[in-house]
Amino acid sequence: MPSTSPPAPTALPSTRRRRWWIGVSIAVVVLGLYAAALTWTTRRLEIDIQKSIRAVPVAGATHREND
Repeated sequence: MPSTSPPAPTALPSTRRRRWWIGVSIAVVVLGLYAAALTWTTRRLEIDIQKSIRAVPVAGATHREND
């Protein structure tokens, strides 16, 4: 006589576990891309700021040269 019991409950947690890992993997990739983009942007901004800064002339330098 065939068994009429429901299928084993191990199939459901396996699917949940797989979905959980997929979600976690996607989150890790997205966070990694965010961190990389933030790092790149910060370095780019730092370079642009350094290029825009000019040395401030010293007020007493011209006076000393004329002495």
